[in-house]
Amino acid sequence: MTRASLESLSHEARAAVSGSAEAASSSVQLAAEKAGAELQSTWQKMEDSFKSSAADRQSQLANLASVSLEKLEQRSDALFNGFEDYRSQLLQAVQAQSATVSENADEAVNSVRRAAGEAVTALQLTRAEMEAGFEADAAEYQKRLMELASSGLEGLERKSGVLLEGFQGQLEGTVKGMQQKGVTEAADQIHKIAADLEAHSTRQLQLQGDATIHKVSETR
Repeated sequence: MTRASLESLSHEARAAVSGSAEAASSSVQLAAEKAGAELQSTWQKMEDSFKSSAADRQSQLANLASVSLEKLEQRSDALFNGFEDYRSQLLQAVQAQSATVSENADEAVNSVRRAAGEAVTALQLTRAEMEAGFEADAAEYQKRLMELASSGLEGLERKSGVLLEGFQGQLEGTVKGMQQKGVTEAADQIHKIAADLEAHSTRQLQLQGDATIHKVSETR
């Protein structure tokens, strides 16, 4: 084999190797470009999916917050309405009990006045009876009788004043204690005070009237 043949063979071999290298390089470059494109596509899909998921999550959170606020407003309205109803009922109860207190006080005062009137009537009847039996000594009897009657009426007035003042003090104490003891208990206590006052005033005034009548009778 000649030198020229060897050189030609070497040139062909280099050309073949160079072509193979270029082909391999091109294949590697194409594979790299394809892998890069696929990676970029995958990344874009992931990014789009994340954005969509974040938007959905934000929408869900907004809806949940809106529903929670609506429920909170509804519950607040219900609590406020319940408080208004309770306040209205309590006000009505207090007004009703105040009317009852006023009625009981009026009844107690009227009872005292009736008892005083009955005692005065009894004195007047006694006076009329004694006047019929003491016509001969009318002047002296009238003086004596007027003194006793005046004393008896003054005693009745004092008794009535004391009883009314006592009742007023008890009534004021009861009204002040209504906030602590409750409306129902206070009303019951006022009923009891009125009943006790009526019984006590009637008994005291009757005793005073009887004592006065007895004194007048002793002068006959």
